[in-house]
Amino acid sequence: MLKTKIHWRAVRSVMSAACAALMVLLTATPGRAQIWDPNTVDLTLRELAPSVYAVVDSRADEGNPQGQPLATSGGFIIGERGVLVVESMINSRLAGQLLSHIRRVTDKPIRYVVNTSYHGDHSYGNYIMPDAALIVQHERTREYIAESFSDDVAFMIQNFGARRGMEEVIPRSPDIIVGGTDDLVIDLGGKTVEIKYFGFAQTDGDIFVWLPTEQVFFTGNPVIAEPPSIPWLLDGRHAESLETMKAIRAFLPEDATVVPGHGRPVRPSDLDFTIEYLEALDASVREAIAEGLSEQQAVERVKLPDFQGYAIFDWVHSQVNVPAAYRALKGR
Repeated sequence: MLKTKIHWRAVRSVMSAACAALMVLLTATPGRAQIWDPNTVDLTLRELAPSVYAVVDSRADEGNPQGQPLATSGGFIIGERGVLVVESMINSRLAGQLLSHIRRVTDKPIRYVVNTSYHGDHSYGNYIMPDAALIVQHERTREYIAESFSDDVAFMIQNFGARRGMEEVIPRSPDIIVGGTDDLVIDLGGKTVEIKYFGFAQTDGDIFVWLPTEQVFFTGNPVIAEPPSIPWLLDGRHAESLETMKAIRAFLPEDATVVPGHGRPVRPSDLDFTIEYLEALDASVREAIAEGLSEQQAVERVKLPDFQGYAIFDWVHSQVNVPAAYRALKGR
């Protein structure tokens, strides 16, 4: 199998500059949207199907339609043999809330913990999970964490703030690796869970959790939340993201339940907004390049008013997504 070497330092450099711009936006803009604080978030439980649960930010019903950035969403599935957990959260406080929700409904052992990506708010809580639980990651996620964990924690502390529980995080190696384009099927006993890989979505190691019988789909960050949220192209590669999102949309039955990375459950039709945004971004940046505009001129030109409404749209779109698309289309 051909392996791609990921230049994680370059990725972190792009992310650091982008997040620095975000923090300036969030701290300097009157009437600003606040980025979520791991020390104050409360997670709530939602049953999606028998023995299938989502755990979401308690503010989701109000905040998601308004485009507010909210905390990580995850969940868990209970089978006859035990529990599979999706995401482990950013710190011990939120990981502990997740575990408390699980124990409210079952005393069965936690057998698996799936990290949909390397992002710390989806994986830092691994060290809080029971020792017997098997950590599941894509091989690219494992590679990033193995090479860059301490730098990543420092980066997250810089952008979320100190004393948010990230200073105590301990790396935990995965036990089960999803390799290449392979999928993984886990039999929990009466519950079949498929760990699927569709290709580059937001990172090289994005995996998705699919329950074919219950038709529930956990996405992680490739789908941030319902409209008006838009994707964060922190690792660039918008064209690949677009193709992956189209593949996911074609895969999902219309009546499936989708749990996004930072929001309440939605329907597959809500993914159309993300797809249409990426198509409009690509077309508009191509047009700007064809007219000979510089990157900054393209940022000033490509506003996409039909997709505005996300509380941090100006940052995500103008400071991250347009420059990423411009550089990709220019072959940089």
